[in-house]
Amino acid sequence: MTFAYEGSDAFRLHAISFSVSKGEHLAIVGESGSGKSTITKLLTGQIKPQSGSIHIGGTDISQVNSESLSHKVSIVVQEPVLFNMTMRENLLLAKPDATDKELIQCCHRARIYDFVETLEYKLDTIIGEKGVRLSGGQKQRLSIARAFLQDRDIIIFDESTSALDNENEGDIIAELKRLSIGKTMISIAHRLSTIMDCDKVMVLKDGAMVAYDTHENLREQNDTYELLFKNQYVAAGSV
Repeated sequence: MTFAYEGSDAFRLHAISFSVSKGEHLAIVGESGSGKSTITKLLTGQIKPQSGSIHIGGTDISQVNSESLSHKVSIVVQEPVLFNMTMRENLLLAKPDATDKELIQCCHRARIYDFVETLEYKLDTIIGEKGVRLSGGQKQRLSIARAFLQDRDIIIFDESTSALDNENEGDIIAELKRLSIGKTMISIAHRLSTIMDCDKVMVLKDGAMVAYDTHENLREQNDTYELLFKNQYVAAGSV
């Protein structure tokens, strides 16, 4: 597929073609402006390519309505969409008929339940507009809990663990691996821990896909990935 934003002569994505199988976890990496977020918007139907198409299970997503697509795909973003309601109500947006048992279970899996238990009103605590009463990590964990509750076939994580400490991130990644059995997962990744747990890595540069392989192979064979790896990941001292 090819995509350019309206009013721009320069294409943001050039002839991108890839597939992710059921049960696979793909990481998408690249410098800022390489097209990572644009691919996320295309996969969730927020924008449409000028040429080419996107298929889920053989069905062109341009041929289905947004509600049908949302029943197949969920996305967890770096800045979660949260409302001035209780934590319970924010979770129930993902599954209105969820039981208390399901809510507690997804909070445990997202490593936010212990925090909820410290609150006077537990899940019935109002979190403020955009979750202003929560820290960045707590907002991300609540958003991840909502993704666990949705339990969609395809889950996209757009830098959704960036505000978590290493211990919480490791626990959540372990839960995500259990969740991913039989599902398709795509991560816009900036942390080494996320990338190394993925089956494949797509490397973007200036709107083009320059590599698509495993982390181990790319480190040995692709200069663009090796440079990204050194600049963004090795600098963190986690290797």
